[in-house]
Amino acid sequence: MGTSLRLRTTLRRALCASVIAAGCGGSTTTLDASAPTDIGSDIAVDRPDAPDVTLTTDTPDVGVATPDAPDAGSAPCTLAPAGAVALTLRGMGAAYRDAGAATMITETVDLYLPMGRVAGAPVVFAFLSSWPTTRLQTLTGTFDASLGASGFAFSGYRGGQVTFGLSLDGPDGAPVMEVTRNLNFSTDVPDFVSARLTLCPDGAPAPTLRFATPAAPTLPIELIPSAPIAAGVDGVTMTVAGAAVRATATYGDGVLRVEPTAPWPVNEDVTLDLSTLRDVMGRPFTTDGALITLRTTATVTDGSFDTAPPAGAVSPTRAPEGGRLPMSSERDRARTLVALGDLGPATRVSLRYAYRCTDPGDITARVVAANGVWREFTLAPPSTDNITPRGSAESVADVPGSGPLWLVVEQTQQPSQPGWGVPFGPCPFLVESVGPASM
Repeated sequence: MGTSLRLRTTLRRALCASVIAAGCGGSTTTLDASAPTDIGSDIAVDRPDAPDVTLTTDTPDVGVATPDAPDAGSAPCTLAPAGAVALTLRGMGAAYRDAGAATMITETVDLYLPMGRVAGAPVVFAFLSSWPTTRLQTLTGTFDASLGASGFAFSGYRGGQVTFGLSLDGPDGAPVMEVTRNLNFSTDVPDFVSARLTLCPDGAPAPTLRFATPAAPTLPIELIPSAPIAAGVDGVTMTVAGAAVRATATYGDGVLRVEPTAPWPVNEDVTLDLSTLRDVMGRPFTTDGALITLRTTATVTDGSFDTAPPAGAVSPTRAPEGGRLPMSSERDRARTLVALGDLGPATRVSLRYAYRCTDPGDITARVVAANGVWREFTLAPPSTDNITPRGSAESVADVPGSGPLWLVVEQTQQPSQPGWGVPFGPCPFLVESVGPASM
């Protein structure tokens, strides 16, 4: 009968490789229950009011990773030679900091083998990169004579700051990722961890297209594919109010862009025919969500915006701020359609505007007639004279046609990422007034 708990054990192997610790020589170690450890010999337990109990362990020796050679600990997997295949690959394991402490991370990429695993055949990795704008990132290569492939590298932002390389050992090796990730990407205090992950099949990716922008008069429509698009984007067509509109389709930097090359009427629904598109596996795309067309149902009654526009005069709805109409409410791409109505005999349109800061991003402002014919305003860059509340600037454009007019504005601001030199908060382009220009 004892008065305390005694544990008597022998460590057969270097336990520090299978625990998360301050260091092998540190004063505190905590067992990682997710990793098997090798505790040898018997364990004798003494406790008050109970006889000694002897427990025998029989845990086999295991090979474990060390901070000097981190390994994901993923289950072994192979990608043997086969026909054309598209796979989602996933790897999870311990990533180590320089100090030796570890954390679990998961990485996922899609792999496309349009000709199977044969020498000289293409190898395509793909994944979404989310900053500064969302797009499909692709890494391409070919199989060598051993049916292996290497040289795939990425450094950028994929839901955070990440750098990795990918390789496949021939003839049936699964992709291995050497990755370094900043866990504190949203702050100015980096926390880098590194790992070596084996990526194993975890499903099959489907080819989809997501609309990144609404349809607005005179502006291109952008779509984000989930899979690389093969040649043949010229087959994409654009229809407005049931009539074909000339447009060009281009695919680059992971974005499909459909740009009208002829005017199209305002306040009419826009549709795209994407049926000719194929991914690198030859599969057709489906759309993830519907295309939204900006439409107005009322007209601005106060071009100075001292009073709020009627419901439906601004699409999407935006409320004036101190007599100015903001064109964006967040750091992202924003499009706004404003119904100006008929300006009578005016031959020019005046646009007074201001900036909230010196980094408003890229801005396009146009006046559009009902038939889609437009003229562009030449905007002055931000300066000490036109940043609110100190002042504003004025630009003038010719009236493009008779009848009602619309103002269409697109503002693209870089998303805010603290600690990486990007300002906090939105920096909207502010419309102070719009109406007939003085003679």
